[in-house]
Amino acid sequence: MSKATTIKEALKRWEEREQQSATQATAIELQFRWPPIEKMDNTLGSLVNCDLMGTETLLNTKGLNVSKIILSFSSRRLSLSTNMIEKIFGLNGMKNLRVLSLARNYIKQISGLEAVADTLQELWISYNLIEKIKGLSALRNLKVLYISNNLIKDWSEFNRLQELESLEDLVVVGNPIADGLDEATWRAECIKRLPTIKKLDGEPVVLNEEPQFLAEGATSCATAFLYLSTSIATSNAFFQRTRVVRMVKFLHEDITGLLRITDPLEEIMLAKTVKYLRIITVLMWTPSLIAGFIAYIDCFYRTAFMPETVFNIPEVLNGTAQPILLFQLFPFGEVYDNFIVGYLGACYALFLGITVIPCWHTFVTCLMKYIVLKYNIIHKRLKDYDNLSKMDYLFIAIYLFVMSFILWLYHWHATLIAECNDELSFALYSSPWYKFPVNVQKSIRLMMMESNTPLIMKAIFVELNLKTFIDVVRGAYSYFSILNSLD
Repeated sequence: MSKATTIKEALKRWEEREQQSATQATAIELQFRWPPIEKMDNTLGSLVNCDLMGTETLLNTKGLNVSKIILSFSSRRLSLSTNMIEKIFGLNGMKNLRVLSLARNYIKQISGLEAVADTLQELWISYNLIEKIKGLSALRNLKVLYISNNLIKDWSEFNRLQELESLEDLVVVGNPIADGLDEATWRAECIKRLPTIKKLDGEPVVLNEEPQFLAEGATSCATAFLYLSTSIATSNAFFQRTRVVRMVKFLHEDITGLLRITDPLEEIMLAKTVKYLRIITVLMWTPSLIAGFIAYIDCFYRTAFMPETVFNIPEVLNGTAQPILLFQLFPFGEVYDNFIVGYLGACYALFLGITVIPCWHTFVTCLMKYIVLKYNIIHKRLKDYDNLSKMDYLFIAIYLFVMSFILWLYHWHATLIAECNDELSFALYSSPWYKFPVNVQKSIRLMMMESNTPLIMKAIFVELNLKTFIDVVRGAYSYFSILNSLD
């Protein structure tokens, strides 16, 4: 068997054929060497001016038809495709490299690209033996990646491409990860994981491919928010159960009292409200119960008779199988390779969804509709309200005067207390304090200092003084003027 060609030998043959120095050349092609190149070495570091105008053979993404795509480059590029290279090495001196072609080699691991991480924009590495792609994370400016027909088989490896923030053009078809998926599903899964991609497997990503994933994400987020908010509300109701029970008792007593004094028209309004709430209850409970029982029956039947379709988390994560109906109603929209979280957790979440959630929302709806009923009754009674008699006016006037007088008493005496506190220091100063012993004088000074601090009396947040009383009277008069103008 012939000895493999080295980079140095390949460059020497190129120099003999082209009659120029490789270190100064701007166009170098080392692909299709025979014997093929097996190793990259530090000789590549001398190709600081490497620039190529050439062609590259790619696989058509829609089938097995092979087509040639003619690419013209004005950027710095190195092509070592169609050789027998097993490891990427020797790029330390190529600080300006933008395009690197290593297609159709024997490369098993992506490494050695750190030296060109800041400049490399395109990497062509299809038709190799690559299973892991963790070495790509350093390529911050990579825009084009051709990595089709390798051995990538896990979505966890595919998700590493999310670290390439500048990636726009990706060719990844032909890997085991795509086996068993039709083209539409394959593109859907890729675009869902790389939403910023502009071109996938040689075809532009159009806008109508995205709404499905946006809808799925929005549905999952809305479902999770619904479960979370209901869980918080239910937990709060449990811890505040005394208050909730007291509120329910109050509503029951209020409705009982309302029934005793209602007229026929108000009884009709109450009957319509009850009928409306019954319809709302049926509409809210029926879909939840039907969907929940269907999911439970499907889950239990398949668990008992078709367990291979239930406990298939790896296949579901890889996109080769669909989750059972129970997982589609799971609030987080994901499946987990854990029995407690992935199976029992989904069962509990579904139980919560068909019992607590409809019950809680029905209860809240009843409260809100009851408030509407009370407003309608008040509105109806106000329409039938009689005009006030002179006795009513007199009674209201006396009542307002008494309440205002009581309010004035509080504010007036609070003002007197504050004034007395302010005058305390002057009273102390008027005494013959200078004749007292020194220790007494010190005590008097402390009392004078304390009395200089303004005394403010409050009723919770409201200051009690004449200024506040005047503000209250002025505000009440302004409100009265507004109401009077509405008449």
